[in-house]
Amino acid sequence: MITRMIGQTWPEYVFIRLSIAALRLIAPLSIGYLAASYHAGAFLWSPFLGTYAIVEAAFFLFVYLPRCFHMQQDAKHPPRLSRAERQALFDKCARSMSSDSVSRWFTSTPGGRVWRDNAVDWVLWALFSAHAGELLTEWEEELDHYVSVLGGFIGYPLDRGNNPAIQVPRLTLDPVVTVHRPFVWYMIVGLVDAAASAKLYHQGFRHYNSRRWFRAFPARPLHALFSHKTADTVTDMPYWYRPHRSRTQLPILFLHGIGIGLWPYTRFMRELAARAPDVGVLAVELLPISMRITAPPLARDALCAALARILDAHGLQRVVVVGHSYGTVVAAHLLRHHELPPSPLWYFASRDPDIARALSRHFFWQESILWREDHRGARPIVDARAVRAYLTGEQDLPDGLEVLYFPTLDHATVLMRTRRAPRCWMRTQVAAKLDAPADGNGDAGAPEGVLVDVAVDTDAGTSVAAAPT
Repeated sequence: MITRMIGQTWPEYVFIRLSIAALRLIAPLSIGYLAASYHAGAFLWSPFLGTYAIVEAAFFLFVYLPRCFHMQQDAKHPPRLSRAERQALFDKCARSMSSDSVSRWFTSTPGGRVWRDNAVDWVLWALFSAHAGELLTEWEEELDHYVSVLGGFIGYPLDRGNNPAIQVPRLTLDPVVTVHRPFVWYMIVGLVDAAASAKLYHQGFRHYNSRRWFRAFPARPLHALFSHKTADTVTDMPYWYRPHRSRTQLPILFLHGIGIGLWPYTRFMRELAARAPDVGVLAVELLPISMRITAPPLARDALCAALARILDAHGLQRVVVVGHSYGTVVAAHLLRHHELPPSPLWYFASRDPDIARALSRHFFWQESILWREDHRGARPIVDARAVRAYLTGEQDLPDGLEVLYFPTLDHATVLMRTRRAPRCWMRTQVAAKLDAPADGNGDAGAPEGVLVDVAVDTDAGTSVAAAPT
């Protein structure tokens, strides 16, 4: 929750709710003001106010509404899995299912019961990338098996038919739900971006970007003037890079999450630079999830190819991958891609138009899911206790896995609040021998697994670490 990321006090909560209300009222008030001014024959109160109202009304009518319509285009799903692949994926998921987790897939009024067709709708989306109108006869036997398993977790027989009181979230099939952001909001984003850029420059980073300064809104003219040309000449992916000088440690590839770009991570970067000044950091900018108006996210293969070109251009043969939130989705793609070297939150994040499009039309869970054996240390926005139980198994840990669990901290607080976790160090070695030293180029030898090494000294006093013997 964004409220917990910035604090948990009642005044802070009230401030956030009032801010959301004020931002949402700007467009309708601007249109109402212009209508009243037209009736009066002149701008009311101030010509400056009238000019601002024109900008906001035009932004809503001629930018936001057309883009919302365009975003409703159907998602281009990856190729449909074969029956054997679907069965293997479902069985793997079923081993981690619980009655509580399955029931959360279906939302309803208290006391509402899931019927069979509700479960079928969900399975069709999750495993077949299809809706009920696309149901094929040859799928029915397979569907019966999946639904019967789900029924066992739900805990009661599923009645025939569809219960209209039950809502089945199908992310890439449902409409893209957005909430308008006024023009002034994007100006604020631009100012925050400039502040983050100044901090990163001060920390020794250099920006790499295309020369097309208006490729995203708000525009970044200073970046176009002072940035180096991006090493990815195909997609023009922007990124920040602090040169790697260490001969004993690997460079870091940092993948941020949904939000306002790299601004929330500047403290983390500063702490990292203070503790490992010779370790290079390459921080990719994922503009489609950074509260900007820009092009849609790259498809999985195109994204991995772009990152491969960037890493190769800087001579980074082996890297440490640090991913937060949505960044772990990109990390999952990297781990499986052989070309590479190995609340109010709804308003501020998931209902941002471009972020909503990224999640609803370009986020495919079958490609993005991180299994315990694939990537150690993933922490999505779900019940953190359940994630810890899955990662640790409460029995034994996979080789090379150490899990750090903060029961009193929420999503990303450990990265964004260095005051609460002043000395948190995370290393994820991708495709490198656990015991192989790095050379001057960060090359850690033959690919033989994944390492997570977490050492923490925190004043929160509530961390729980699990490590293999």
